[in-house]
Amino acid sequence: MATAGGNRRRRLRRPRVHECGFAEAGLAITGIVAADEDDWDRYESLHWRALEEWLAMHPEAHEIATRHARYRNDYLSFKRALMGWAIFVGRRPST
Repeated sequence: MATAGGNRRRRLRRPRVHECGFAEAGLAITGIVAADEDDWDRYESLHWRALEEWLAMHPEAHEIATRHARYRNDYLSFKRALMGWAIFVGRRPST
């Protein structure tokens, strides 16, 4: 959820399926794969771990270490609440 005005929180609206253009393209939706917060946390954490291992081997990479720390802080501070995605799978109906 994204913060909207003080302590009030609201959920960001995801596009409705009919807004994604499947029907206009003549496609029937045959599946949906969606990511939740746990999926995003795992995804982000694996990137952080890989970068931290690389930084351990490259201690002179101060700029990259600074950007990494800023990115991780931003993710934990506010970006985590904004993340989310879904893949809609479609195919043309057989005739």
